[in-house]
Amino acid sequence: MAADEHMQCGDMLCLLFDLTQLDMRIYRHLLNGEERADAVASAMHKDRSTVHRSLSRLTECGFCRRERRLVDGGGRYYVYRAMPPQKVKQHVRSCIDGWYHRMHAALDHFTEEFHAGDG
Repeated sequence: MAADEHMQCGDMLCLLFDLTQLDMRIYRHLLNGEERADAVASAMHKDRSTVHRSLSRLTECGFCRRERRLVDGGGRYYVYRAMPPQKVKQHVRSCIDGWYHRMHAALDHFTEEFHAGDG
């Protein structure tokens, strides 16, 4: 059996969305409730900038959402909330369907693209 046959869903998501194992740990952590980046960093025992990069990747790929909160007397801060697994699952299916159709369309032109330089 090939090693890829034992791939877990989290591994697939890392591959498809260019996420790290830390990103997936943070996503799982945020399923417990919204948190500020500094609280996530403390819980993960990671530097705040490392956690910010993970949170940015998770937000960009639709796995979590950043929400602004206002402080009484002025100021603001952000909290991060994981998207529910069912919504992530729907989003991933939609992305896979789109990639599948784009790959098939690209393969339709495979021969032309690689024979264009021959002659």
